[in-house]
Amino acid sequence: MTTKHQKTMKTWIVTLFASLLVCTAPALGGQIHDAATSGDLERVKALLKENDELALSKDENGTTPLHYAAFEGRKVVMELLLASKAQVNAKNNGGKTPLHAATNGGQRDAAELLLASKADVNAKDNLGNTPLHLTVATGYKEVAELLLANKADVNAKDNGGNTPLRAAVEYGRKDVAELLLGSKADVNARNNIGQTPLHGAAIKGYRDLAEFLVANKADVDANDKRGRTPLHEAAAFGHMDVVQVLLAGKAKATAKDYDGHTPLDWALNQGHEDVAELLRHPELARSAAPQQSQTTGQLNARLWDAAQKGEVDTARTLCDRGAQVDAADAAGNTALMFASQGGHADMAKLLLSKGAKPNVRSSIGATALMYASQYGYETVVKALLDAGADVNLRHQKGGSSPLMIASFGGHTKTVELLLRNGAQVNLQNDEGRTALMLAAGKGHSHIVEMLLAGGAEMRARDKYGKTASDYAADGRFTVIADRLALHPETKATDASTTKAKGDPKRDPEAIQDAIRIKLVMAALGNRNSLGGFDLKPDGRIVPQRPSWLDRVVDSMSKELDALLRKYDIDLATSKITSAGKFDISSRTSPEGSYSTLSLKMDDWSDVITVTPSGRLPVVKIKSGKLEIKLPSAEVVVEDGTMCSVNGAQYVLRDGRWTPAE
Repeated sequence: MTTKHQKTMKTWIVTLFASLLVCTAPALGGQIHDAATSGDLERVKALLKENDELALSKDENGTTPLHYAAFEGRKVVMELLLASKAQVNAKNNGGKTPLHAATNGGQRDAAELLLASKADVNAKDNLGNTPLHLTVATGYKEVAELLLANKADVNAKDNGGNTPLRAAVEYGRKDVAELLLGSKADVNARNNIGQTPLHGAAIKGYRDLAEFLVANKADVDANDKRGRTPLHEAAAFGHMDVVQVLLAGKAKATAKDYDGHTPLDWALNQGHEDVAELLRHPELARSAAPQQSQTTGQLNARLWDAAQKGEVDTARTLCDRGAQVDAADAAGNTALMFASQGGHADMAKLLLSKGAKPNVRSSIGATALMYASQYGYETVVKALLDAGADVNLRHQKGGSSPLMIASFGGHTKTVELLLRNGAQVNLQNDEGRTALMLAAGKGHSHIVEMLLAGGAEMRARDKYGKTASDYAADGRFTVIADRLALHPETKATDASTTKAKGDPKRDPEAIQDAIRIKLVMAALGNRNSLGGFDLKPDGRIVPQRPSWLDRVVDSMSKELDALLRKYDIDLATSKITSAGKFDISSRTSPEGSYSTLSLKMDDWSDVITVTPSGRLPVVKIKSGKLEIKLPSAEVVVEDGTMCSVNGAQYVLRDGRWTPAE
């Protein structure tokens, strides 16, 4: 009997974790891989037109464009690839199919498309993981429901003999475990070393899951190939809560493993005297006495533990008993930080509802939002932002903002969420690096495009004089480096360059710019919501309150000019030096100069009239409202608001402008 027991169960955890690392940004992938990742439909079309075999191409990891599009949820691109020669069940070097990628990324719509295209719902990767294994481990319940509805094997085993239920337990996903058991998962399924899901809950210390499994007829005395029961494991790891649950479930406190050791022996060997005392008197597990005598410090420690594990019911009880929700451990970490690090959104919401402060810093200067952004837990990020987390608060050691952290990590959805909630795209850390530099240096092409659409400055230099293009080149991400080397203010020198810079079909960034302007104008077009503006049919904004107009127009003055300069438009002379399919005209009125931007494509055209704007508002959706934040004013447009844009009536429903019926 040694003190190395706690190291014996890490092999399976590491194995599964390694299997989740699929479909990050294509390191040295070809142009079609980059385009599929970023969702550049027109670029994918052009590449396939040149060579339709590119749909089958693989990068150095054996990953196809369909894998990348599936992971990012680029459904339209996926449809194009599938209509070409893309193989729906192609495997990369790790044995993963596009369905593995979609489910691992939580992309339900992408998974549904693949299943409709006859993807193998029970395909196994090199480690034996099915898409269901990966989905439950990452906690995407809706995707798991889709897979089960399409006949996913709920009791499929990976190479270690672990079922999806064991994966759900391993990662503390109680809601997913409930779904699996409701779909007839075997609660006592054994893996290759004879362990059941209850063993997993005991090892990890998940009280809520242990209670749930015991209530669903898990065998409390199941022994593995070494003769160890769940109680042996809970005792060895010092998980008092789980020991209490197992004893209350009538687990045998005197059971011996094949070496003759009891749970009490393991508790004493590992130095867990409190657990040992309970095992000496197992009848105490049927009373609340051990818990009621706990000090505030002990309650706080248990709250940190519950937050790490996502045990919402336990945390709620501890808070009710007096645990301090913002208490910090020796490293300055609060329960909210632990929940954020573990991706436990329900736990974060509970703690916030109990008064947890979202902007508290740890001893190293990090906030809960920074931790959630680091790991790309967008549901936690959203909960924190909704509770008032400062999106632009910077780390006290290094100066990185949540946007920089998420951009460096390649977390597309988190980056999108942060930008939508007011993240300043051109903030610099202590070394002068921006989010664009960090994303470019890691090869995250899709995030690079997203940051550029949000107004990222390409020519910004850090304290060493390096630009984002330089960092992309250092990482050998040549496609990104070339993309960034062409600064938007650089004049076009030939027809092909002109077309690429001004044609929305060739430039996704142009589309994003147009959408941003469109949203602002749609919001400004509602005079009631702004209390003093009237959008006239000819495009003029007539102020009912001149002071309001002055503040808003002043705050918007610079950014629009930058957007128009991006396409080489000289507002002073209304001359278009290279606009491709853009058509710009300008005029003056008593209220100032106005510009009309016409976008013309094969399948649609639009006309947007814009004031001499500039600092385009940050547009975000929150609680059914479209919020527009300006430097000097904040406007909230309620659901149900009507507005007229280019002669068409729109109504705001669930935060989105939709045509009025």
